[in-house]
Amino acid sequence: MGVMRTNAYEVCHLDGRLYTGVFKDLSRMNHSCSPNTTSYFDRASLSKLLFAARDIPAGTEITSQYCGLLQPRAARVQMLKPYGFRCTCTACTKPLESDTNRLRISRMKDAVPAIVKWAGNPALPDDLLLRPALAMLELIEAEGLEGSPVHIRALYHVVLMMQVLAVANAPDARMLVYALKWATLSWCRMEVDREQQAKFKKERENVMAAAMVRAGLAPGGKGKGLGDVQGNTE
Repeated sequence: MGVMRTNAYEVCHLDGRLYTGVFKDLSRMNHSCSPNTTSYFDRASLSKLLFAARDIPAGTEITSQYCGLLQPRAARVQMLKPYGFRCTCTACTKPLESDTNRLRISRMKDAVPAIVKWAGNPALPDDLLLRPALAMLELIEAEGLEGSPVHIRALYHVVLMMQVLAVANAPDARMLVYALKWATLSWCRMEVDREQQAKFKKERENVMAAAMVRAGLAPGGKGKGLGDVQGNTE
C-alpha cells in the first residue's frame, strides 16, 4: 500500500470510481511545480504516455507533477506531505511572486464569447483582447506551466484572435507557431476527443463569421473594409 500511495498516478474514472497505476519509469520521476513534461493514460495499451511540455536541454532532469499546480505554495506543501519531501523548485523558493501569478492564471476564463463579440464589432481595437491574451500566455510559460490545461486554453484563445485578424491582414508570423503548439499539446493530453472537436469547430465557425463582419466581407456587412483594418494595425 505504501508503494501505491507514494508512486501511483491517477489514470481514469470508470463507473464513478478512480483508478490509479504504478509505472516502471514514470513512477520514478521526481516532482516539480513547474514540470517539463505532460502525460496521459492510453487505455488501449494500458500505458501512461509521457511527452515534453517544452524544450528540455540535455542533462536537465525530467520532472512530473504530484499535485495541483495552480494551488498556492502552502496548499501544495500539504498535498506533497504524504510523499515525504519538500519541493524546492523555483515556484516554491519564490512563493510570493509565484502564488500571485498562479492565482491570476487560475482566474482565466473562457474567452471565446468575448472573442466573438470583439470580432464582430469593427469599432473595437484590433489588439483589445490579443494584447492581454499574449501577456497571460507569457505569464503561464514564465511559471513553467506549459503542460497544463490552462496553457492549452490560452494558446487556443490566442490562435482564434490571430485568425480573426488574418481575415483582413497578412497573417501574424506567430500564428502558425501557436497553432502547432496548441494542436500538439492537446493531442499529448488527449484533450481533443470527438465532442471537443465538434465544440471547437462550432466555436471557430462563430468566430470566423464575426471576423468576416469585422473585415467588411460579410454579405450586407457594415464592418471595416480591408484597407481600414490594415491601416488600424500599422
